Amino acid sequence: MAIKKSKKRKRILLALAILAFLLFYYFYLDYYLFQFRLKCNFNPDYQTITEDGDKFYYTYKNEDFLLSRSIYYTVYYYRMIDKFDNKCVDLDSAIYSADHMTNDQIRNDAILSKTRNFFMNYSTSNISDDLFYTDLFNKIKRAFTEK
Repeated sequence: MAIKKSKKRKRILLALAILAFLLFYYFYLDYYLFQFRLKCNFNPDYQTITEDGDKFYYTYKNEDFLLSRSIYYTVYYYRMIDKFDNKCVDLDSAIYSADHMTNDQIRNDAILSKTRNFFMNYSTSNISDDLFYTDLFNKIKRAFTEK
């Protein structure tokens, strides 16, 4: 009887461990692995090139969770320094922080002011209304156009 209880207990614990790992992967690890893949693989199909020759790569991720649907939009600033050295800056957090900034703070922000041409030349009209950053893009554009 004791042997059957311990086998049953081991099976239950194993099932709970597998369930915990799957939940951990679904809610936490999948997001960070996806972000890592984005940072390692710039997609040349989704790019905007400014007059200065700066390249901006952007990617989309659709996420469905229960009843809500979101499109997360990640922008990477990518500039060719020379043929062998590539530098990039993740604009995602800078755009998100612009939500809590005034127009003066946006104009004086180091990353946003450096990438001003990208925001002024980029059109979000061809993108779905569910886009996470549409309002923030428009706010940044207004900050640079208004004095």
